[in-house]
Amino acid sequence: MSPSNMSLTQLAKVAMLGVAGLASAHALPVLKLHAEAPYLDAAALREAFSSQGIAVVTGWNTSFATQFTEAQAASAALFSSREMESVHMGDISPMRGYIPTGAESGLVDSVYEPKEGYSYGHPSLSSVNPVAADGAAKDLLNANVWPADAAPATVSALEDFYLVAAAVAELVGDTLGPELGEMGRGGSLNSLLRLFHYFPTADAAGGSSEEGLKVLGSSPHTDWGYVTVILQDSVGGLQVASQSQPGEWVDVPAVPGSLVVIAGDYMRAVSGQRYLSPVHRVVAPQHEHRTSFVYFHYPLHSKPLPPRDTATEEGGYNTLYDAVDSSPTPIDTFGEYMVLKWAGVLRANKQAATPEL
Repeated sequence: MSPSNMSLTQLAKVAMLGVAGLASAHALPVLKLHAEAPYLDAAALREAFSSQGIAVVTGWNTSFATQFTEAQAASAALFSSREMESVHMGDISPMRGYIPTGAESGLVDSVYEPKEGYSYGHPSLSSVNPVAADGAAKDLLNANVWPADAAPATVSALEDFYLVAAAVAELVGDTLGPELGEMGRGGSLNSLLRLFHYFPTADAAGGSSEEGLKVLGSSPHTDWGYVTVILQDSVGGLQVASQSQPGEWVDVPAVPGSLVVIAGDYMRAVSGQRYLSPVHRVVAPQHEHRTSFVYFHYPLHSKPLPPRDTATEEGGYNTLYDAVDSSPTPIDTFGEYMVLKWAGVLRANKQAATPEL
C-alpha cells in the first residue's frame, strides 16, 4: 500500500515509527523557475507530482524573495502580540484568528503538536461587503481578524504573502494544463493560510507529552485541497513519506528563498489519480523555534466534492473523503466539507484512543 492511501489508524502507526523519523537520503525534486517569464517546466512539474506529489521551487524574483523575508519578520511580530486572547479562532470567527498551543492535532487521540498558529484568508474579504455562500462554506469567506496591537505593516506583510502564495498555486495549476488550471481558478477567495510557530521541545525525538501522547510538530497527513504552498524557515523538519521505502521519511530541504508545493487530495481526484497527494509531517524542533506559512489553495467553494473513484485508488483510501460518512447532513459543496474537516482536527473534538495504538 502506498503512503497516500493509508487510513488514519495506519497513519497513526506510521507516526509511532520513531517520531524523530528515519530520514531517507532519497532526494526530492527541486525545480527552478525560468527567470525570463517566470514559468515552471511543465514536464518536470508533472514528473515531480506523478512520482512524489511534491517539489521544492527556487529561482523566485527579487520582489517575491523580499516578500518572503518580510512575511517571516511579520510572523515573529504577530506571535509576540499581547492581545491574542481576544482573537481566539472560534470566538469571533470559526476559521479566523489565533490557534492556541496544542489546540489542534491531525491525530488527536495519539499525537500532541506543540505549536501555536494563526488562521487567515484573502485580504479582500470584508464584513462590510461579504461574499455570498451557502451553509457552512460561508465560514471560509469571513473577514480576517487581527490582534489590536498588530501593526499595520505586520498585517500588510502577512496578507501580501497570502496573495503571493495564491498566485504560486495558480501558476502550478496552469503549468499542469489548462483543464487542471481552470479547476483552481477563483479558489483563492475561499482558500486558507495557516501560519505556525513550532516550539522547541527536548523530547521531540520520540518522547511523550504530559497527556501520554507522542510529540510531533504536525501529525502525518495528506492535504485535502488543490495545491498547498509552504514557506518554511531554515530550521527544517518537514518530511514526506517515501514512495519507494515504506516506513522511511524523506527530509524536505529548507532551501533559502524557496517555496514547497504539494499536490492535495482534490488534485489527485480530479487528475484521475495521475498526481499523488503525499503523506507528510513535521518533526518538532528540539532546540530552535520554527515558523512555517502553509497556504491551502482550494477550488471555488461552490464546486461539488469530486466523485470518489475507489477503483483507481490503491487500497481505496483518500483522506479527502474520510469524513463524508460521519457528516450529520449531506455534503453539497467542497467549501462546506472543508469547514467540517477542519472542525475534526480540534483537540476539543477528540475521540476515544485508537485501540491498535
